[in-house]
Amino acid sequence: MNVVLATDGSGHSRLAEAVLAKVLDPSKTKVTAVSVSAPIVVGMGTIAGGGVAAVGGLTELYDAVKVAAERFAEEATERLRGKGFDAEAVVLEGDAADTLIEFVERNDAHLVVIGSRGLGGIASFLLGSVARKLVSRCPSTVLIARAFEGMSPEESIEALNAKAELDAVVAIDGSDGSKVAMRWIQQRVSMPLAALHVVCAEPLGVIPAGIDPSAFAQVYEFDHEKARELVAEAAEELVGRAPSIDTYAEIARPSTLIIRVAAETKSDLIAVGASRHGTLERILVGSVSYEVATSAPCSVVVVRPES
Repeated sequence: MNVVLATDGSGHSRLAEAVLAKVLDPSKTKVTAVSVSAPIVVGMGTIAGGGVAAVGGLTELYDAVKVAAERFAEEATERLRGKGFDAEAVVLEGDAADTLIEFVERNDAHLVVIGSRGLGGIASFLLGSVARKLVSRCPSTVLIARAFEGMSPEESIEALNAKAELDAVVAIDGSDGSKVAMRWIQQRVSMPLAALHVVCAEPLGVIPAGIDPSAFAQVYEFDHEKARELVAEAAEELVGRAPSIDTYAEIARPSTLIIRVAAETKSDLIAVGASRHGTLERILVGSVSYEVATSAPCSVVVVRPES
């Protein structure tokens, strides 16, 4: 599997590196550690390689940022090689999100791993900017590494490295996206799983004013029964992947249920498909996937159907 690790030297990018090393099989994974050196815009000019002439000390600042980007990528590469991965370092220049997406497309990467936050400023990978664009626009699967609830990235790395098994949540809805998310958990996660929590939520529809809510009772019961059937089928398919598999089927806001289950079970990873279809609501990347990636108490992998 061809994997891109976005690194910027921050604690969160180190956590992304740790999650990658914990979840994926080194013998089946080639990693490119990518650091992006963003140009510095000053007035009408841009300081970059071959850009405008020196403006105060900003050219020196740009050079320092580029050197730091090279160091971040090289250090990540060396650590990954030490863990048995085939890894190389690449430094790119430009807008972080656009540059990463272009690199992924050119190199047919299957997975991008990125921290939920970065250093801030010039070369950062921030959820809500770079990570959000990746979740929305990247053609590959995206794994967003998040610190455990109440822990710093450094504390989360220590806690993660101490684990011999992982707990995971997989969100399903019968769509192709959720089926691929299930397969990702089955085939891509090399570390043993202690427990799998299968979640399916049918969202509560908006009842028009003046309409008796009881008129929708049969619709809700049908949706609830469908959710129960889906989690039962998924649990049967996942038998053997973890010694403990439990299911959650509710009429609820999907992202709320997924996040709640992950928090209650102290899970380490959530797998969710990039899109959803249903009778009551269509959930697109940028809504459920983004809400989960933003608010989950653990790392989240948003799996593309094409991956």
